[in-house]
Amino acid sequence: MTTTRDRERLDAVAMKTQRMDNSVAPVTGASEGGGKVVARQLTAAGVTVYVGSRDARRGQAAVDEIGGDARPRQHHRRRAPARRPGRPG
Repeated sequence: MTTTRDRERLDAVAMKTQRMDNSVAPVTGASEGGGKVVARQLTAAGVTVYVGSRDARRGQAAVDEIGGDARPRQHHRRRAPARRPGRPG
């Protein structure tokens, strides 16, 4: 879990980075942990971040917390193809 002190330190580092306006970055796992930290740093640098999360509610909560130009992007799991009757598989 990221503490307030960690966030402040990471935000200070992000402020020192080069601006990357008009850039877009998808960040998977951005609803928690390291992914959220990376997403926060990128938005602080002016990047539009698509927050990847398997759970739409957690993804939206992360977008609200990250702020900046963070946008939700829900990952959809691929389904296995349906088995045809009479075929092995």
